Amino acid sequence: MKKVLFNSVKLLAFFYFPSYYCSVIELIFVSFYTYIYIENLCTFVLCEVDSTQSGLHYICFLLMLRTSLCLQLVIITFAFSSQKSMDLCFSWEKMANETSTLQNVPPIATRQTQS
Repeated sequence: MKKVLFNSVKLLAFFYFPSYYCSVIELIFVSFYTYIYIENLCTFVLCEVDSTQSGLHYICFLLMLRTSLCLQLVIITFAFSSQKSMDLCFSWEKMANETSTLQNVPPIATRQTQS
C-alpha cells in the first residue's frame, strides 16, 4: 500500500507542472503544513494508525490548493521524504516493543551492606 501511495504522489508531481508564479503566503502556508505533517507522522499515536491513511489526507489537502510552483515542490519533497518518515516511525515502534519486552525482566539484585 505504501508503494502505491508513493507512486501516485510521483504521478501527481509529474502531471501538475507549475505554469504560473507562486505567492509567498502560499509557500509559507504549505511549508508549515508539511512540517507539521512530517513531525506528527513519527509520533506514537500515528504509529498505531495506518500511516498511508494520513498520507492520503495530506494529498487531498494538497489537491485542494491551487496548482503552483510551491505545490509542485511540496509534492516532490513529500514523495521523497514520506518513505524516510515512515521508516523512522516503524523503527520507533520496534524500539518501543523491545523496551516493553525488557521491562518484564526482573531487576538486578541489590547488594546488601553488612553492618
